[in-house]
Formats: sequence, structure tokens, C-alpha cells
Amino acid sequence: MIGKFCALVVDDYRDVSCILARILRAQGWQATVVHGGHGALLAFAAGRYQRVFCDVCLGDGWDGIQVARKLREAEPGVKVVFMTGSPDCADRARASGLGPVLSKPFAVEDIEDLLCD
Repeated sequence: MIGKFCALVVDDYRDVSCILARILRAQGWQATVVHGGHGALLAFAAGRYQRVFCDVCLGDGWDGIQVARKLREAEPGVKVVFMTGSPDCADRARASGLGPVLSKPFAVEDIEDLLCD
């Protein structure tokens, strides 16, 4: 990947992933969008990402927490942000201790705050 700040967006809902990618690009980040766990692993292996925004409940048989664990195995320092609209999924993501949880629907300010650290 060319550029200083790159994010990987993983969400099975294309509308959500496209909106998030636009927000990231408006903040000066490059954004790669994939729509499932397998795609996330492939994209991550091919690029260098400072942030991964990953839906907790992916619709392709993958779980966002599983994806985050695999990504951390490959790159222990990668910052993962979970996304979900489900309180149960949010609780599971928080319990994993792998990263903060962004509730859907989210606002631009929520994303900006997560890009600062």
C-alpha cells in the first residue's frame, strides 16, 4: 500500500463499508474494503494497515472476533475496531479485549476519535 495511513474495512453490508471508506478517505486515509472474513485475511496479508474496522457478525461464516485474532497473530500491533449494531455482539467484542467497539449507526466524529490514537 502506498501512503502513510491505511485502513482495512470489513463488513458484509456494502452500504456500511462504502460509507465508512468515504469517511476514512475524507480524513486522509487510504481504505480497502472487503466483505467477509476470508477476504479480510487475504487483503491484510497483501497490505500494511494501521487500522482494521471489522464488523463483529459477518455473514460469511466468519466472526469478526475470529478475524481479529488471526490478524493479531500476523501483526500483533495492529489496531482493530469492532463495529456492530447488536448489543450481544458488542458485549462479545468487548469481552474479547481485542479492541474498541463502534456502535452502528455511527457518526463521523466517532470515526475521527478512533483515528487519533
